[in-house]
Amino acid sequence: MASEQKNERDQAGNPDTTTAGAHLKPHDLGTSEENNEKRAQKDTEGVNLQHDKLLEANEDDDSTDYKPSDEESDLEEGEVPPSPPYGDERYEEWRRKFLKKTDDIDVDIELEYHFTEAEIAEEEAKEREREVDRKLAEERELEARAKIDKFYDELNNVDRDMESWSIEKGAPRAPKAMVSLPNFDVELTRGTTEINAPSHSHAYDPQAQRIRTQTSLYAPAQSVWESRDHHSNPLHTEGGQLNNMPPFEERPYRNDRPRGGRRGGYRNQNYNGGGGGRKRNFREYDEDDGLDRPLPPRREQPWPKLRRDVVEISDSPMRNAIEDVKDLASMIVKDWQDDFFREHALDLLVNMVLEHPLKIPFMAGIVLNLNLKQPDIVETLLPKYSARAQQAIEAGDWRTLKLLLRFFACAHGLFEGTVIFDVLEQLFNRAVDLQAASADDAIGLEITKVILLTIPFVVAAPGAHREQLKQKASEMLDKTEVIAAAPPASEDMISPYVAVEGENPPELQPVVKILQLQLRSEESGQWMLKFLPHYFEDSSDKNLMSDISEAGKKHDFPVFAVPATINPGPQPLFPEVYFSLYADQDVETVPPTKHLASSIIRDVVVDTINILDFNRTRVAKYLVELDCYWPKDTFAKRATQFDLVRDAPVGTPTWKTEDVAIDALFSQIMKLPNLEHRAVYYHSVIIEMCTQAPTSIAPSLGRAIRFLYRNLETLDVELIYRYTDWFAHHLSNFDFRWKWVEWVDDASLSRIQPRKAFILGLLDKEVRLSFAKRIRQSVPEPLAKCIPSSMDNDIPEWKYRPESAPFHSEAKGIVDCLRSQKPEEEIVLLIEQIIATASKDSTHPSPQLLAIDAFVTTLCYVGSKSLSHALSFVERHKDQLASFSQDPLLPPNADDLDPGAVANVNRVQIVASVVNYWRNTQTGVAVSLVDKLLNYGIITPTSVVDWAFGITNPSSFKAGIKLPETWLYEIVSATVGKVMNRVNQLVASRGEQGIPKPQAEQIEDTLNTETTNTRELFRMMEDVLVGVAEGNNDGMMEEGMGEVVGEGPEDREIRDGAQLALLKAWGLKWLRVFRRRLAAQEKKVKEGMLRWPEPVDPAAKAAAAAAVTETHDEDGVDNMDTAEADGV
Repeated sequence: MASEQKNERDQAGNPDTTTAGAHLKPHDLGTSEENNEKRAQKDTEGVNLQHDKLLEANEDDDSTDYKPSDEESDLEEGEVPPSPPYGDERYEEWRRKFLKKTDDIDVDIELEYHFTEAEIAEEEAKEREREVDRKLAEERELEARAKIDKFYDELNNVDRDMESWSIEKGAPRAPKAMVSLPNFDVELTRGTTEINAPSHSHAYDPQAQRIRTQTSLYAPAQSVWESRDHHSNPLHTEGGQLNNMPPFEERPYRNDRPRGGRRGGYRNQNYNGGGGGRKRNFREYDEDDGLDRPLPPRREQPWPKLRRDVVEISDSPMRNAIEDVKDLASMIVKDWQDDFFREHALDLLVNMVLEHPLKIPFMAGIVLNLNLKQPDIVETLLPKYSARAQQAIEAGDWRTLKLLLRFFACAHGLFEGTVIFDVLEQLFNRAVDLQAASADDAIGLEITKVILLTIPFVVAAPGAHREQLKQKASEMLDKTEVIAAAPPASEDMISPYVAVEGENPPELQPVVKILQLQLRSEESGQWMLKFLPHYFEDSSDKNLMSDISEAGKKHDFPVFAVPATINPGPQPLFPEVYFSLYADQDVETVPPTKHLASSIIRDVVVDTINILDFNRTRVAKYLVELDCYWPKDTFAKRATQFDLVRDAPVGTPTWKTEDVAIDALFSQIMKLPNLEHRAVYYHSVIIEMCTQAPTSIAPSLGRAIRFLYRNLETLDVELIYRYTDWFAHHLSNFDFRWKWVEWVDDASLSRIQPRKAFILGLLDKEVRLSFAKRIRQSVPEPLAKCIPSSMDNDIPEWKYRPESAPFHSEAKGIVDCLRSQKPEEEIVLLIEQIIATASKDSTHPSPQLLAIDAFVTTLCYVGSKSLSHALSFVERHKDQLASFSQDPLLPPNADDLDPGAVANVNRVQIVASVVNYWRNTQTGVAVSLVDKLLNYGIITPTSVVDWAFGITNPSSFKAGIKLPETWLYEIVSATVGKVMNRVNQLVASRGEQGIPKPQAEQIEDTLNTETTNTRELFRMMEDVLVGVAEGNNDGMMEEGMGEVVGEGPEDREIRDGAQLALLKAWGLKWLRVFRRRLAAQEKKVKEGMLRWPEPVDPAAKAAAAAAVTETHDEDGVDNMDTAEADGV
C-alpha cells in the first residue's frame, strides 16, 4: 500500500514543474468541477505514507554520487524531501536510500496544485486529436487486414499448419511470407499479423527487432517509449505531432542492437550470452522511412526444385498427378536454356525410368507434354534412352531393357504407327533361336517375359493407332504361345513345394505361362486395362481417341541392335514361378492369378524392391503408399480390416495394398534357387513397413505367417530355414511378441514333425538373439518346455571337471597351460600322456581321438566366456589344431594305418568335439567356430560333411534323426557355400582381361581340381540322403530303430516306426536342396566360362613389342622430324 501511495505521489509531481500538466495522462483530465472536487478531497485526506518496517536502515549510503542541497540536508528524520523534475537517476537513488532509514514514520503531504483554464483547454484539444488519430489507425488497420485476406490464398510459402512461435527474447520465428501492398510490407505468421509501415502508433521493440503495428491478433502492449515520466517520451513533442518518429540520431540504430550468432541468447539484456540468438536478415537502415525491412525470400533454384518435384511425383494422393506432369514439363521448358539445368534434367529423366519403376508412366507423361511444348527437348532426350537400352542388351541386363521398353510403350505417342512391335518381334526371334538351341535355356524365357510385360503398356498408351496396336498385340501373342506354353525343364529347381507322401502342395505355374493366359483374357475383353496408371489427359478413358499424334511432332523410334551372341548377364537366369501367399483364396485381397494386374503390379513392386536396395526406408514408404501410383478404384482403403473386405458389397475394391506388398516381399524371400540380395535386406524392409504403418501391416503379416506355417509339411527345407531365420529376426525387433497360443498344441508332436522342428529351430534362433530366460517368459508353458534348461547356463558344463572323470588330471593340466600361455611343447606332452594312458586300456579303440577330444573340449572350455574369447583361443592355438591333420597322432604299433585316413578321422573328431560342447547351450557359437576352423584350414568341407552325415561313423547319423535340426542345416549349408564361393572366385579371376597364359593355365588347373572336389562333396551327401529318402539307410529298418534313435519318450513314435515316412520326407527335401545347388553352381560356372577372354601369350606379346620397337627405330628420324614440326 505504501508503495502504491508513493507511486501516486510521484505521478502527482511538484508544483514548481516548468511544464504544467505535461505529466498528466488523458484519463486523468476532467471538467473544472470534477477537478475541484478531487483537489478538495486530496487536501482534506492527504497521502498517508505508512512504512511497515519494509527494510532495515542502511547506514552505508556513501556510495551515491548525488550531492543533496542545503535545504535537503537540513531535513529532519522522517521528513520527505521535495521532488525535483524526474529523470535524474542519482537523485532517485539518494531519495530511495533516505526513505529506507525511516521506520514507522507517517508523513502527510498536501497537494495544492490547481489547473488553469488554459491548461485544461489545451489538454482537451490534445485529447480530441488523439481520438482522431485512433480512429484513423483503426481504419488503416481494417484496410490492411482486408488486403491481407485478399492476398492470403495466393501465398504459396505459408505453412498454415505451423504451430505458433513466440517472438519473445529472440525465439525462432515461424516461416513467413511477404506480400507487397501499396505503402505496406505485410508479414504473415500464424498467430500474428505484422504491418511494417510509418504510422503514428509505431512502437519500437528492441526484442522483436523491428517497428511493429499492433493489430487485433496481438495482445495490447505498452510501448517501451512510454515511461513513468510521460513528458520525456520523444513521441509526445510540442504541438502534439504523435506520428513523427524521433530524430535519427536519437533512434536505436543497427550498432545499438543486441548481437548474437546462430544459437543461444544475447549477451546483454540478461540473455546470458551463449553464442548469440537468431540470425536476422536485415537490409541497411532506410533513413527515409526509418524502417528495417527484411529481405524478400529467395527464389528456389530451378534444378533442386525440379529434382525434388520429379522424385516426389504422385507420392501424395491429394495431388493431381496429371496436372503435376504438365507443370513439370512447363518448368523444364522454362529453364531449358540454362546449361547446368539442361544437363542434369536430361540425366534425371533417364535415371527416374531406371530407378523408379512405379513412376515410369508419369515420366512418359512428362516427355509427351514436352513434345507438345518444345519438341527439340525430346529429340535431345531420346538418344540417351536409346544408348542405355543398347548397353543393357550388350550387358545382358534384361531388367533395364524391360524398364526402357515400358517407357517407350507409355510414350508411344511420340512415334509413328506401330514401330515398337518391330523391336519386340526382333527380340522374340532371338528368343526362339535360343530356345531351339537348348531346351534348358532361360535367356529366351526371360526375353519372352520382357515382351509380354511390355504389350499392355503399348496398348494402353495415349495416342492414335490404338486399334492397329491391338491387332499387333494379338499377332505377337500368337507367336509367344509356343515358348510360354512349354513347361520349363528345371521346374524342380524353382518350385518352393515338395511333393511328399500324403500331402498335396499348392500348384504353382511359371510366370511366363501365367502372363500368356492373362493377356489372352485381356484380349478377349477388348483390352480394358483399367488398373494401369493414368498419366496423360486422356489416359483415364481408354476408349477416347487422343489427338496427341497430330498435335505433337513425330520422332524416329530409337534403334538398338541385338547381337548375335547373347550375354547371359552377371548372374545365371532361371525360370520363375508365381509364388503368392494370398492369391486364389475365398477373399480376393490380392489380384487373382487369372487377372493381368497380378503380374503387372507384382513385377513393378518387385523391381522397386530390388532396384532401391540402398534405401530401405524409401522402399518401405513406396510399399505402404502403393495405392498412390495406381488408379483410385484399384485398391481398397488402407488399413481396411479383413472382415470388412470379406463383407464388402459387390463392385467394391477388395485388393489390399498391404497384402500386395507383403506378397511381393515374400516372393523374393522364397525365391529359388538364389536370392537377388541378402535376406537381411528383405527382413529390414518388412520391419521398416511395420514401423511406418503398424496397424495396417501387422494383420497382413500375421496371415502370411500362418499360411507358411500351415504348409511346412511340403515347403522346401531351404525355405523353411529362410522362414525361421526371418521370423526370429522379425520378432527380435518387436519384443518377441506373437500369438504363440495358436501353436501350443503342436508342442507335443515328435521333434521330426515339420511344425515341431520349426518351433524348436525358431526358439533356438531367438535364444541366440536374446537369452533363454527372456524367451521362456515370452511363450506359453508348453512351448517354454521346448527350451532346454542347459541353455540357461552361459558356460557349458565341462565334462572333465569331476575328479572321477577319465583324464581329469591331464585335462586340468591343459587348462593351466592354455590360461598361462605356456609353450606348445608342454601341451603336446599332456596329449601324448593321454594317448599312452588310453592305449593301455582295451576299451578305448581310438586313443588319439580321445586325446583330440580332450584338447579341443578343454580349449572350448577355456574360451567359453564369450564368442570373441573362443575365437581368440582358436586363433592362438590354430597351429596345434592343424597338426592333428597335417601330422596325425598315431597310436603305438599302428604302422598299417593310412595317415591320410587318420587325418580325416582326426578332423571329423575336431568338428564333433566343438559341436558337442556347445550344441546344448549356444548352438550359434558352434556354427561360428566351425566356420572359423574352415577359414583357418584346420578342417575341410569333406570332414564337416563326413561328421554331419555319419559317413565315417554311421551310428552318429542316427538314421537321419538329425536332419530336422536347424543348426545342422546351417552348418552344412554354410560349408557348401564356401566351396561354391571358392569356385566362383576362380571363374571370376580367369575372366579378367590381360591375364598371361601361364597364369590362366594355372587358374584353370586349380578350377578343375576344385570342381572335381565339389562334385565329390555333393556325391557324398547324395549317397547318404538317397538312402534316407528311400528308407535304405543303415539303421532305418524297423527292428533297428530302437538302437539308433534312442530311448527318450519323445522318440517313442520314431522308435516304433510310426513316423518313418517323415524321415523319408526329410531325406527327400535335403536331397532336393543340394541337387539344386549343384545344378545352379554348374550353370553359373558354365556361363562364366563363356565370357573368358583369350589369355595373353608372353612370347607373342614380346615379339609384337619388339616388332613395334624395330619399326620405330627405322622411322625414328622421320617421326622425330614430324614431331618437331607439330610442336611436340
